[in-house]
Amino acid sequence: MPFISMNAVSIPGSEELEVLSPSCIEIVQAKCSSVTSVQRAFLSKYGKAAPDHQSILRWFRQFRETGCLCKGKSTERQCVSEEILERVRQSFVLSPQKSTVRASRELGISQNTVWNISRRQLRFKPYCLQLLQHLTPVHYAHRFYFCTRMQQAMDDDDDLVGTLIFEPTFHLPGKVNRHNVRVWGTELPHVILEQERDSPKVNVFCAISKTKLYETFSS
Repeated sequence: MPFISMNAVSIPGSEELEVLSPSCIEIVQAKCSSVTSVQRAFLSKYGKAAPDHQSILRWFRQFRETGCLCKGKSTERQCVSEEILERVRQSFVLSPQKSTVRASRELGISQNTVWNISRRQLRFKPYCLQLLQHLTPVHYAHRFYFCTRMQQAMDDDDDLVGTLIFEPTFHLPGKVNRHNVRVWGTELPHVILEQERDSPKVNVFCAISKTKLYETFSS
């Protein structure tokens, strides 16, 4: 805290700060016209390193606006009842893939509270889904045939790579977005999520070749 020559001085590091009269601001402006002069006066008075530039400005603004350097009340952490704790636990036990936003709406509790209870008190962890494909011997044979055919085609035509075109597919029934979905639990959940193959879909086509930009269209 900056050195102030007046009838009430708060020593840095003291547990309580005395209330300073608003008239003392005139003394501060007269004796210490800059932050540097405050730091020099502090060093001369107490023989120790002065507070940093931003701290001095913050204390000065606080004194000018409030007339004191008293520390404001800190926000106390709200205690969570056992009832709320159990409600959050049961919510994720019954539906491990439920998001904290959805749980917040269902339980009538803020999303931050749901998150803190899940991570800090219940020790739940949000496990990310990993995409695995169940392959049969027939699939391996098809993959080998495709790779062999493409490699031979690229050897025969040097421009083949520049003419390849790909398209994304959007499934109408919807599939799990692995980037947003989490499975909550205290242990790694060894679960399998089955998805339908060859479901109704929409293909969106857009491509860029060496000579042309193809416009987007759906099929």
